[in-house]
Amino acid sequence: DLLVGEPYYGDEKSETGLLTIYKGTDSFLDWNTPSYKILGSTAYAHLGYSIYTHDLNQDGIEDILLPVIEVN
Repeated sequence: DLLVGEPYYGDEKSETGLLTIYKGTDSFLDWNTPSYKILGSTAYAHLGYSIYTHDLNQDGIEDILLPVIEVN
């Protein structure tokens, strides 16, 4: 899988951020369409600035952690 963070993306609000997730396949050509898009909802939250993974609930699957930097 591929996670792409765009912290300065802004749609209706400035720099809310965007995280795009592409699910991995055997063919790189199948990666043209994102599987999920997560759009930040608060101006200047910069969602996607840093992305971490950790198995928080200890189910053997890495969870995605999306910290938000300073929001004024």
